[in-house]
This record gives sequence, structure tokens and C-alpha cells, in this order.
Amino acid sequence: MQRLKDIVIHPFLIAAYPVLALLAYNIEQIDAIIAWRSLLLSIAFAGVLFLLFYLFFKRWKKAGLLASLTLILFFSYGHFYAAARLLNLGSLPLGRHRLLFPLFMVLWAVLVWLIARTKGDLRTGTQTANIIALIALLFPLIGFIQYGVNVRAAPAVGSEDPALAQPISVSTKPDIYYIILDGYARDDVLQARWEYDNSEFLQGLQERGFYVARCSKSNFAQTQLSIASSLNMEYLQELDPLYNDPKKRTRATLPATIRDGAARRYLEGLGYKTVGFESGYGWTDLRDADIFLKPEGGYRENVSLLGGANQFEVMLMDTSALILVTDATLKLPVMLKPDLQSHERMLREHILYILDTLPKVPRLPGPKFVFAHIVSPHSPYIFGPDGEETQNSELDTIVGYTNQVTYLNKRLLPILDEIIAGSETPPIIILQADHGWARDEPERRMRILNAYYLPAGGDQRLYENISPVNTFRLIFNNYFDAGFPLLDDLSYYSAMSSPYNYVPIADDRAGCDE
Repeated sequence: MQRLKDIVIHPFLIAAYPVLALLAYNIEQIDAIIAWRSLLLSIAFAGVLFLLFYLFFKRWKKAGLLASLTLILFFSYGHFYAAARLLNLGSLPLGRHRLLFPLFMVLWAVLVWLIARTKGDLRTGTQTANIIALIALLFPLIGFIQYGVNVRAAPAVGSEDPALAQPISVSTKPDIYYIILDGYARDDVLQARWEYDNSEFLQGLQERGFYVARCSKSNFAQTQLSIASSLNMEYLQELDPLYNDPKKRTRATLPATIRDGAARRYLEGLGYKTVGFESGYGWTDLRDADIFLKPEGGYRENVSLLGGANQFEVMLMDTSALILVTDATLKLPVMLKPDLQSHERMLREHILYILDTLPKVPRLPGPKFVFAHIVSPHSPYIFGPDGEETQNSELDTIVGYTNQVTYLNKRLLPILDEIIAGSETPPIIILQADHGWARDEPERRMRILNAYYLPAGGDQRLYENISPVNTFRLIFNNYFDAGFPLLDDLSYYSAMSSPYNYVPIADDRAGCDE
């Protein structure tokens, strides 16, 4: 403890804290690797401040306290700004930079003056700052440990299903394409909400032999929950008690539940190779697939020291004084604007890569299970109707969302033609959304595009309200005589903050009786 009075480590610990705290809060939604640059630059920033204050005051302990004070105010500015805007203080508009920033500068100047005029040796202040910084860092570290424990607790899904344990000999093994279009709403929702007519695309699918389930709904309202359920051919509530506890919030086990899905394991038991694509969102990436495809210089490779800001860094900027920079980008000349849309461009790169590569997959030898999660038409809105790059990913939702639907429609039909024409054995193709428009009310959010290309009469058992949980059950029964019972097609809505607190959702489309 005595040692903490003499060493000055608190500026570096305080610089690391906001990065690690933000990462711990979002660890289930992002890849930790994208935070390394923020951590490095934040610590370097602390070192520069520490050195500058030392050069001016010639005292290490005083320089350390001044650097820590500056870092605390710097990293807390965005939080105060957001709180002031939320409170809407009326006659005292603190939610404006032109008032809040000068107040912060005055506060900083006063505190710097008070510390600078201190004559003592500051050993007690240094010890206190070191201890507080160490205690603060414990909280994100505990979060990381808890996340690791949750990941290790991932359920061994489907391991007791007797149908999955029985080896089956199948002479004809068609390639199976499972293409997820993130957030693609059902045609009646598109028409009712935005007067968007999707009939030409659906007709194009039907002309190619697809069955379009006009009454289909997702089983769950969120991507991770929905895909975990469909790839395991089971409702989450039946997979593990965790997924049936409304008080639980952790999503740490969902990536493993997706990666080790029962449908994949069943097909691999039949001799299928798994082909996966990097989506830009790591929790749906089958990185241990036999063939894992990603663009060269892709998502992780682009997170370089000098590259544009990734999504984690934008979040960090919005909670610190760097929000002054992000808010100023609308007024700055183009050549002076910081690059805050690199994440959108990287996501666009991934989507285009999947669309460009899918037609080439039939050339790969052997029977294949192909899983492609395309993060569109979900926001950010990065495609115009002809695929052009948009300048503002936060376009009006009507324009941005429907533009992406239009572009996907144009791309998908030729891609499907190429897959079918390039396959030696007619393939099985599932074109399915994980949920509807993300900002819709629960009833509409559950309504999804769900279309099947099941050759050789495989579509005879399809029905209008089939949901994702029964997709592979029906396909395996039709083509491999698997004997899976079909489940009731149910929809469970849950909010992002309470993923396992489910609310059953019915359908009110004419002719879509449960």
C-alpha cells in the first residue's frame, strides 16, 4: 500500500477504464478485437498529458493528478451531454455544446488551478487516485470474467435427440443453402406501412419454383434468438433453462448455440461440408466451418492503426469530448471530416462479397450446407436502390429500408438462377428473414419473408404459416426420411433489454389462422 503513494499509475488506469467499461457492456454484441486501437490510443493520450503537465510543473505526482483530472472530464463529457439532452432543461439548455463545453472548460481550469497551487508532496492524493482507479477497473474485469463463465456454460444443444444420433445413408445429397436476409419484412407489412409493392419479386420467386409462405412469422424477434432457434430446429425455451428465464439477460451462449446447431451437426453426420460466410457480425459467423469465406482485407484486417473509426470507436467518441468532433462533421469541409463510416463501408463490403460469391459456391466439390447471413435490409442503410453507396446511413427509414429491399430484390433473382443452374443436383434453397423491420411494433416485427426452393416434390408438405423452427425438420423429413415431428408454429416477441421475457404474438392477416 505504501508503494501506491510513490508510483503514478492512475492516469493510465483511468485512460483504460472507459474503453474497458464500454467493451464489457457490449461484449456480447461486438468482437473484442475492435477495441484494441481505442485502448492503445487512450493510454497513449494519457501518457502525452502526463508528460506535458510534467514539463510545465516539473513534479510527477502533480502532473499525474492533473492528467487524471483532464482524462476524467474528457471521457465524461459525452455522458453529461447525453443526460442534459435527455432531461431537456428548458430555459437552461445544457444539451447544447456551446453552453456545456464552456462550463466544462471553466470547471477544468478551476480544478487545475487548485491542484497546481498545492504545495504538499501529494503522496496521499496519489495513493487515493491509484486505489480508486484500480477499484474502478475491477468492474469491467468482473464483467469479462462473467462473460467467459457464461460462454463456457453454453448448452450442448440437441445432444439427446435420438434422430440426430442415428447415422443415415442417403444416396442423393442436394446442396442446401440457408440464406438469412436480416430484417426482411413480409409483403403485407411492406404494403401497409410504406405502400411498397413487393409482388414482382415474390412472383419472380414463384416463377423459379419457390414456395412463398404468405403467412410465415419468425419464432423470435431478435437475430441471435431467431437463428439459434432455427438452426437447432427447436424453441429456445426447450434448449436450455437459461433461455426460459425472463430475468436473465446474457446472450453469451447464443453464438455457440448458433455455431453448434443441431441442423448443421445432422448434415455433417450425413457427410455434408459446412460453408460459412463472414457477415460483419461475429456472433453468426461459423468460423469453424469446413470452408469459411470472407473478403480479402475484410472486417478485422481493416481495423488498422490509421484506418477509419469502427463502430466501437464511434460509441466511445459519443460518450467522450470527441462527440464535439462527431457532431461537427456536418459542418466541416469534406477534406477535414473524420472517417466515421468505416463500419458501414466494411459491412457493405461483406454484403457485396456474399452476394458476389454465392453463385460460385456450386463449384465447390461434394454436398454442402451453405449458411449466409446477409445483414440487409436491416439498418444501417448503406445501399441505394441500384446498390449505390449512400452518403448517410441514417436516411429516413422509409427511403433507406425500402431502397435496400429494392436492391436485394434486383440482386437475388439472378443469384438464385446461377445457383440453380450451376448445381449438378437441384439444390435446396431457403430464403428467409430472421425477423421483420427492427423498429416495428411487435405484431408486425414478427412477419417475415420465408421462401423455399425444394425440388423433386419436396414442397408438397409446405404450408402457408410454416415458421423457421420447422424449416429443417420438414426438409430433413422430406429428403432424408428423418422422422422429426413438426412443432406448433408460434411467435415470441421479446425486447432487447429482456431477451428471454417472451410475449406470444398472433397473426391477423386474412387467411392466416393459427
